[in-house]
Amino acid sequence: MNTSHILLASFLSISLFGAEIHNSKFNFSFTIPDRFIDYPAGKNDPSILYSFARMDPGGKSHMLINIQAMGAKISSAPWPETLTESQKQAIPFGASYKRIQGTWHNYTVHGMENRYSLGNIPFLVRQLQIPLAPSAMMVMILGNPKDEFEISNLLQQVVSSINGSSNWD
Repeated sequence: MNTSHILLASFLSISLFGAEIHNSKFNFSFTIPDRFIDYPAGKNDPSILYSFARMDPGGKSHMLINIQAMGAKISSAPWPETLTESQKQAIPFGASYKRIQGTWHNYTVHGMENRYSLGNIPFLVRQLQIPLAPSAMMVMILGNPKDEFEISNLLQQVVSSINGSSNWD
């Protein structure tokens, strides 16, 4: 990468801090948290609309935010207590799983937490499903389990910043 590419990448990442993103196809907007930059490599699935990454100085703490279109509306009914067989099979081998809840505007929204390791690298993934119309969105935060408190706060910050119509209205 030459110097002009580095300067351009720095300018773009600075200009995104705290920026509000508007998606006209799915009719919603959200705010990018400070210190996160666009991360095209995180869009490894066509349903992932946005991916942002942050690496703190020294490279010891990484975080990833993905916003993914779920392709359908979701129900306001509480999630069942037990997983289906297909849900169990989707959990990575050796991962722990638990259901979580959060708040989006006046709604209680549902999601999950997974903890797993790739090699010697531990990961914590928290995600919440947001009942937007015409398609629900999943907001996912991935980071190091030692940053659990920050991951939880960041997830709620991103979810709270989402504006759009709910299919639960």
